[in-house]
Amino acid sequence: MLSDVEKRQFAADPDNHEFTHSSLNRSKGEKDLKAFSETNEQADKRRTNAAHTRAEKAAEKYVPSNPVGKTVFVAKRGAVDGVKAGSQQGLQQALGALLSEFISATFIEVKDIFNNGFKGNVLEMSWVDALISRLNNIKIKLLSKWKNVAQAFAAGALSGFLSSIITALLNMFVRTGKNMVRIIREGFMSLTKALKTLIFPPEGMTAKQAAHEATKILATGLVITGGIMAGEAIATALGTIPFAGTISMVLTGLLSGLGSLFVVFMLDKLDMFGVNEAERHEFIMGRLESRITVSIERSETIIKELGLSY
Repeated sequence: MLSDVEKRQFAADPDNHEFTHSSLNRSKGEKDLKAFSETNEQADKRRTNAAHTRAEKAAEKYVPSNPVGKTVFVAKRGAVDGVKAGSQQGLQQALGALLSEFISATFIEVKDIFNNGFKGNVLEMSWVDALISRLNNIKIKLLSKWKNVAQAFAAGALSGFLSSIITALLNMFVRTGKNMVRIIREGFMSLTKALKTLIFPPEGMTAKQAAHEATKILATGLVITGGIMAGEAIATALGTIPFAGTISMVLTGLLSGLGSLFVVFMLDKLDMFGVNEAERHEFIMGRLESRITVSIERSETIIKELGLSY
């Protein structure tokens, strides 16, 4: 919860250092100095206790040790970090939504180019004007989706803020690593999206469809969490080989992406809420109704041509 500057200051604080023998330092490892000195006969308790007391006072300069002071400290730092993380995650989600809408709008224009030509069957239009018109169509579509982008930012900001607060509270009792923070944030993001889909489903989506989509969002979040944990294991297994970090990142992305696709496919196959079955039934009934309507119209035409009545 300290800034990089504060961490460097804490690490370089002379009251946080003590001269010792290398073998004694290796034996101590990560153990608390006072606890270690009580179990090691080589340690001079007068010096170790004094160094321990001095180090505790040095730590007080940066992080309060008493429960009330530490709680206030964590609350303040957690709120500041929450706002920062929330804004970053909100911006990330907003850019993702904007990029998704841009790609969708671009594909629509490309499809129209294949169907109707680059100029859209307007022969007197120049290529420059046609390009401007296409770009303007993309711009109009993007501007019409500003609510989606704003909602993505709000959801990302909320999940980032809440995950930072939870991380800060956890750090009062246990130390959380970088990947644990990522897992917490991905979990809150999935939970936020799922709840949003359930409580505020898109227009035209039924309650069963919303529940089906929310289930897929939660399942995908679990897969991403597993991918993060697998990535850590892969990075450890690769050790110090060249480009280990990059290889681990690529493999983690592949595992998460393929795992998400598989889980979503399986949920669609299971169809726990009967959504796909209802859609198939509606599709079949629609096709049957259209065919029946066409058959009736043809029958009426034939009857009229024959001069018959019914």
